[in-house]
Amino acid sequence: MRPNYREAAVLAPLIETEQGLALLVIKRAPHPKDPHSGQLAFPGGRIEPSDKDPIDAALRETEEEIGVQRQHIEVKQTLPSIVTGTGYKITPIMGHMQWPVEMTLQPSEVHSTLVFPIDWLNDPANIASTRTTQWGELIWHHPFEGEVLWGATARMCQQVIEVLKVQGRVESH
Repeated sequence: MRPNYREAAVLAPLIETEQGLALLVIKRAPHPKDPHSGQLAFPGGRIEPSDKDPIDAALRETEEEIGVQRQHIEVKQTLPSIVTGTGYKITPIMGHMQWPVEMTLQPSEVHSTLVFPIDWLNDPANIASTRTTQWGELIWHHPFEGEVLWGATARMCQQVIEVLKVQGRVESH
């Protein structure tokens, strides 16, 4: 019997900073009834009936959550979906976002943003994992600027890094 997952899409926004290539993540706004409250994530959410496809959903959600319009994002590719223990099937969309870009955070959804350098995310010294009976392999990164990137978002970061390795944009360790 196949579980009934809720379909979602997120944008994994690559940006070029003075320090090099990086990924922008959001810190979710605090909500007492939200189990993901305060966690780091990519902009995104449920795929709505009005969305043409996961790309359209990810771009719409990015506009809603951080105020970055789709004309400032160049979609590069759709990555393999990730199924979460909380019942979501999330399709990550990798894209380049103009940087710097003016953002308007939706305070009910986004507390703040954080920029993770790709070189830091790619460093094996910053990555850990463990096997759990409930979630399978759980991946997390050691704290960066006081925040821990873990779970589905950490797995999506690793997907992005693998694509960048194939493209020769980051080193294999």
